[in-house]
Amino acid sequence: MCGRFTLVKEEEEIEDRFDAKFDNGAFQKNYNAAPGSKLSVITHSSPSKLQLFQWGLVPAWARDTQIAFKTINARIESVAEKPAFKNAFRQRRCLIPADGYYEWKKEGKEKIPYRITLKDEKLFAFAGIWETWQQQGNTLFSFSIITMPALQKIEHLHERMPAILSPENEKLWLNTDLPEEESFALLNAPEEDKIEYYTVAKKVNVASNNSAELIKPFNYPKQGSLF
Repeated sequence: MCGRFTLVKEEEEIEDRFDAKFDNGAFQKNYNAAPGSKLSVITHSSPSKLQLFQWGLVPAWARDTQIAFKTINARIESVAEKPAFKNAFRQRRCLIPADGYYEWKKEGKEKIPYRITLKDEKLFAFAGIWETWQQQGNTLFSFSIITMPALQKIEHLHERMPAILSPENEKLWLNTDLPEEESFALLNAPEEDKIEYYTVAKKVNVASNNSAELIKPFNYPKQGSLF
């Protein structure tokens, strides 16, 4: 799954990488992007803009926004069939820029947080879908991150991982005219040797913590060690 991620590069670097400009006030470094937050996305309908959408997809038919807590991720195996996701998958695609994400591994009685990145912490994009929800004149734009089985290199951390698009597939993902079979073919994980990971401090467990120290490597004592 993907429950937290980071986007900590400079504004100009992000804009150059994705050939898109931030809406006024939309740029913000985020060391601990969490569900429910307004985060940067690039949609198929506005590919030259970085806009702020809520993480946690709310379908147009939802009675209220409570479903968002269950829709932060959409599984690749069922995204085309699940009622909450199927229309967005076919009609509303997006990119979610990032430079890392967090995962937790149970070690003994503890859950140790890890940050997972591409080599050199390069920018990349998660494959996403988005929706518009309206009620009483208010409009909410929201998104979900597609997940897939984890690469062997990191499956010991978690059995799932977010779908990270290759740079050449990003614009293709935004093409909602692609046949479904071709769309799924774009969702290939990066090569094993391009993935890196390291342990970080447990401060990342608290969603309100959001500072540069969260992405610094943190070494934990080995289980059973007295020192």
